Amino acid sequence: MKFECGTIIVLILCVVVVWSYNAQKCNDEPSQTGPCKASFQMWRFIKKRLECESFTYGGCLGTKNIFELESDCREQCLS
Repeated sequence: MKFECGTIIVLILCVVVVWSYNAQKCNDEPSQTGPCKASFQMWRFIKKRLECESFTYGGCLGTKNIFELESDCREQCLS
């Protein structure tokens, strides 16, 4: 029984940490193109409009608020 309770506590802590990290990503300032010269099509969450927006990312100096797929942005920030 001790093993099961310990496992459940660890799983709950993992869920809380992941949820907290996702909330930080969505609440962080939206990433900008930045000074680098790459051209990656990425997504960012715009909190004021409660929507995900595509943008061209240069490859450096991004914030946590950056997603490769629109579906990832929507799932993590609008669910």
